[in-house]
Amino acid sequence: VAGVALGMALLAAPAVAQEATVYATASVDGYDTNIALVGTSVRAGGLGLQPMASLQAYRLGYETSGTDVTVWALTPSVGLQQRFESGSLEARLGYSFQSQSEDDVGASPIVEGEGGGSGVVTAVQGNYWGGVPELQGIASFSWESDYLWSQAQALVPVASLGRGRLSVGAEGVWQGHLGDEGDYESNQIGPILKFSTGGNSAITVGGGRKDSNTNDPTWYARA
Repeated sequence: VAGVALGMALLAAPAVAQEATVYATASVDGYDTNIALVGTSVRAGGLGLQPMASLQAYRLGYETSGTDVTVWALTPSVGLQQRFESGSLEARLGYSFQSQSEDDVGASPIVEGEGGGSGVVTAVQGNYWGGVPELQGIASFSWESDYLWSQAQALVPVASLGRGRLSVGAEGVWQGHLGDEGDYESNQIGPILKFSTGGNSAITVGGGRKDSNTNDPTWYARA
């Protein structure tokens, strides 16, 4: 009910006072895991503390015990974002509706804190763009499976390309079960390349090494 009320309040605000973000990602790795994800968020515009609402959907494919598994998920969430001149901080609360439960064939790999069955998801995110390097940090927790997904990245601009800008940097991801569910964890690290068009859009590509406590080290790539 609170989520519906917040969404209606945002839609009722004047269009000029809203800010919308649309994003998509695709990634693969040497463990035969692949994902296609799309999402959008809307926020009341301007600096200061404002409500926000988001919706994310993905298709996840992976192999376990010789069986190919496909998981579909839809995650609406609501939260608050504090916007500064040089960055932002936000916190969100949502619920992930997934086509696979914790009891199905193998718990699904977690994506941004979501996986292992439907359940409540919480997330925090921070961004800094006021200097060099540009920084981003995200942490998302799935309460159904006691699973944490976290990512950090840093970028440095290296060249101007027309109205746009090319930046290079690095990212790191750690994810795993917490508490008594500590049976899986993995990390990945690698370089990233980002092109900002100068028109409120950007594309980032990256790849590198991925390790887990259940498989040999492998590679990953994403855009």
